[in-house]
Amino acid sequence: MARVPSSANLTSPQHHSQLTFVFDLLIADAATLSILSLELSKLYFSDSEAEAAQILPPLNGAATYRNFAMSKQRRLVTEAQFVREERAYWARKCSLEPEEGGLPICPQLPLRKVKGETAFSVTRLSSSIPAEDWAKVLARCQKEGITANSLLFTAFVRVLATWSSNPHFLMNMAFFNRAGVFPDPADEGRVVGNCASTMLVDCDLRHEAGKPLTLIELAARLQDSIFETVGKSTYTAGVDVMQGLNQRDKTPGRAVAPYVFASVLGMDQSSTPNPFNWFGKTPITSALTTPNVWIDQQGEPPCMNHLLVSHAHPNDTQ
Repeated sequence: MARVPSSANLTSPQHHSQLTFVFDLLIADAATLSILSLELSKLYFSDSEAEAAQILPPLNGAATYRNFAMSKQRRLVTEAQFVREERAYWARKCSLEPEEGGLPICPQLPLRKVKGETAFSVTRLSSSIPAEDWAKVLARCQKEGITANSLLFTAFVRVLATWSSNPHFLMNMAFFNRAGVFPDPADEGRVVGNCASTMLVDCDLRHEAGKPLTLIELAARLQDSIFETVGKSTYTAGVDVMQGLNQRDKTPGRAVAPYVFASVLGMDQSSTPNPFNWFGKTPITSALTTPNVWIDQQGEPPCMNHLLVSHAHPNDTQ
């Protein structure tokens, strides 16, 4: 199916300018969206093509997505021993049942019945934490030795666990890592392409039935699980693990991990501002549609030091 992967359209309804941006996330990651936003803002406010050319100098010849992909392929060969060890780890996790040390299934939430394969629309809800409150959260995280992303992930997990019939479940986490790939580190924030991956995090909240942990205590425990998964996800993508779990459970095509957490907090804010906040009130409305994703929780870069948190979920059809 041929279609334009991204497009921008500027209109002026009722004497106000409105920018509509359509983007296919299959070709890029969150950092790319921010890179394009920053470059578009520079072009939008430039006075001439000559000024725009100076604002956006050509990329280094080595700074291409093709080189990024080729670098990953070379590592599979040059680091073959580590590749085998990592894949053996996930093969074991996918072959065993959860009670034997294997990976669990996703949260089992109460769902409304959906008719067949009918198309669904997506609702996006957003909220923010004021700068003063967010600063206190960051200070507490630093004191406790946990990351802000781990804390937000934990809050999302605990809410899902409240409604889930299984307190031990699998979560899908976006994994953004461009470091160490390009010869010039400065190119990491300029290359457009999908440099991200996903990883599946084992979340065990069975202890919550007794004496629940505080949010900080739970965040420390889940952060250990996140770090362990990161250490085993250098050569293995979440989609590979999903295929293994569907083979174990004999459920081809099942949405293995439809609850997703993605956050770009901690990335270089100079190259990844909150997308399009330079255009005014942003966003008026937005939607994110991803195959086999039921809830997509996102932590977005601060705008005026406010933390922005949003999640997208499909509307139920009767």
